[in-house]
Amino acid sequence: WVAPDYRGKGFGSSIVKVTEAVMRQNRAGAMIGEFNDPMLMTPEERELDRLAGVTPEGRLVFWARQGYTQLDAPYVQPPLEGQTVPVEHLMFGYKPFGTGFARDGMSAGQYVRVLEAYFGSFVTNLEDNSHWIRLR
Repeated sequence: WVAPDYRGKGFGSSIVKVTEAVMRQNRAGAMIGEFNDPMLMTPEERELDRLAGVTPEGRLVFWARQGYTQLDAPYVQPPLEGQTVPVEHLMFGYKPFGTGFARDGMSAGQYVRVLEAYFGSFVTNLEDNSHWIRLR
């Protein structure tokens, strides 16, 4: 997140580029992200974005300019550790760095493996999580 006074000056893009460089140095195959889906957001969720000085559409444009692809696949962020409610207004995206990830999408099996690794880092008891089971 970049404070409103600093937006449009390249700080966000610089942060992304440095983060991607670290990921490449560590031989990551791709960088993944969650993006607010404008079509799934409630008026209240859109208002929170507006108060933060951004729109979900603007966020998607930013990430597309950075080379990220949003997947046209179901996505729900299961409740994080200590929370009980999933986040259902997100979409999943990624940027491939080399071989192993196609630029225009990924297979269903690859998608599940990526989500398993991603959720496994912050969702406790993933295999018992009803939201994960439904998504899988």
